[in-house]
Amino acid sequence: MNDASRKLAPPGPCLAAGSINNPVPIATAAAQPRTITWAGCFAVNARAPSPGRAAAHPRAAQSRPVAPAIPPVLGPQALGLTAGGGGITFTGVVGGTAPLGAVTINSANNVTATTFSATSLGQTAGTGTTTLNGAVSTTGAAGVNINTNAIALNNTITTTGTGTTTLNAGAGLTIAAAGDIVSDGAVSLTGATGISTAGDVTTTADAVNYNSATTLTGAVAINSAGGAIGFGSTLNGPQTLGLTAGGGSITFTGGGGGTAPLGTVTINSANNGTATTFSATSLGQEAGTDPTMPNGGGTSEGPAGADNCTNPARAHTKTPTERGR
Repeated sequence: MNDASRKLAPPGPCLAAGSINNPVPIATAAAQPRTITWAGCFAVNARAPSPGRAAAHPRAAQSRPVAPAIPPVLGPQALGLTAGGGGITFTGVVGGTAPLGAVTINSANNVTATTFSATSLGQTAGTGTTTLNGAVSTTGAAGVNINTNAIALNNTITTTGTGTTTLNAGAGLTIAAAGDIVSDGAVSLTGATGISTAGDVTTTADAVNYNSATTLTGAVAINSAGGAIGFGSTLNGPQTLGLTAGGGSITFTGGGGGTAPLGTVTINSANNGTATTFSATSLGQEAGTDPTMPNGGGTSEGPAGADNCTNPARAHTKTPTERGR
């Protein structure tokens, strides 16, 4: 075995073994770019020998592999991932000490991530399930935008810097009780075969839209702080629902509780409120700037048996005729 074939592991933090293709020039006498295959690990902070030493010892650079000099990383860097039908797994914390730049998953089957911090997180296509088990935080306007077959949100999403949150599943979207969304931009949730949610949503005067049939699997509170809140399809599930729209409107396009009556529904504040057929344990509105009334039949099954519509201009308890009884 000649000297050039010896494999030495450099000191310092290491990346996985593999090939480093066309790195910055190694400080050898010839100073030419090289492709290095490292056996063991690769130290990103290893020093290459000085040019003076290489000139004084012409065989020094050929006696063993040398880690290339790595230029300093200035600011967060973008990461693009294309797995096709393969899976992508982030086992450890991503961006825990130095957040990544824009992260884009161009294609994958299943994607699994733990805690994730980046300028933005996007997925343009996927054939499996994207599962977010750790807290996700972004700082850019692109926020979080996931488009794939199925999505499971098991922990929080927090966006700043006007970042929006879009979860678009071609099949089902499942949001656990721990999957609260705090977004500095609009929130759009879609599950072609349905949305199952127990997570809260908070925005900074931005719209919140549930675009598909939604089932509440736990208590949910939505606070848009002036943005509109919309349920674009049916809403079911015997769970508590609290809605705070401030000066924003609330719209139940497909009605509520048609197949599984809702629990206690409280509208803490809103401008206009529009609902079709509505069935719940109780329906109450604490404050509003315009009347809020179901346009279809309304039923209240709670002990008080009251579904009240109130606003500063007119406090009103609906008559049986108005309730459709």
